[in-house]
Amino acid sequence: MPEATPEAPPALATLGGRVVASEVYEAQKEYVRKAPEGKVVVAAGGIMSPAALAAAISATGRVRRNIEGFVATVQRLLNVEGYPVPGFIDAGHAVKLDTALLRDQFLTADAKAGSPRKDTP
Repeated sequence: MPEATPEAPPALATLGGRVVASEVYEAQKEYVRKAPEGKVVVAAGGIMSPAALAAAISATGRVRRNIEGFVATVQRLLNVEGYPVPGFIDAGHAVKLDTALLRDQFLTADAKAGSPRKDTP
């Protein structure tokens, strides 16, 4: 009998997977035209060069030549209440994803059950 191969961990086991599955993320997508696919958000994390970020995005099957435009789109998606979750640092030589702030904005009791923008008239 062949040995069972271990299954890949589900996407929800990752920070990005939990963020993409959150109610806040779904609410934020309403405000972003051409929001990136969830698998792109799941793959990102930490601090990396724009070239490394572009390579990570390409690895998901989506090619991005304009990394600045991509980061701007992700900022609109993830910067709940204007807090800077992703952004350029070191004069644009690196992109940082503030994972502590990401958890706080999206995963703290599912960020108080939704985006604050949804509650405003």
